[in-house]
Amino acid sequence: MRLLLLAAFALANAGQPARQTPAPPKVAAPAAPPAATAAAVADVGGVFIKADDPAGLAAWYREKLGIPLIAYEGGHMHIFRHGPAPGAFTVFAIHRADPPVTERNQFVLNLRVTDFDGFVARLQAAGVPIDKTEDYPYGRFGWIRDAEGNRIEFWTPAAP
Repeated sequence: MRLLLLAAFALANAGQPARQTPAPPKVAAPAAPPAATAAAVADVGGVFIKADDPAGLAAWYREKLGIPLIAYEGGHMHIFRHGPAPGAFTVFAIHRADPPVTERNQFVLNLRVTDFDGFVARLQAAGVPIDKTEDYPYGRFGWIRDAEGNRIEFWTPAAP
């Protein structure tokens, strides 16, 4: 994700004189959802993860990150409701890996957090090792691994 933001920043500033401190990329306000006939991505519908211990991994996301996952369909599907409106949820489908997972990092989950330092403190209090954190003109980033070794990136945008 960080590389995509850096690439977008570089493209947006190509051909302009160099500056001492790069300005953060301009991010437009979210557009209204496209009409039903438009072929566009309107939202993230879900995260699909293969795990050796699906119930344990779901518990890790609930307990360590504080994502209020609500189990349904026998516990391998979870809902992360992030608002009262219909459709304001993300599916976390955590399925048993068959055969067992041998390669990690087949995905990176990117989470935007509201309080970077508070989130780092929460992780540390929960015993989650922080791989590293980095500050950029456009935001603060950190990286951890979940209970099965998958990489998670978390960030907060720079203040305007």
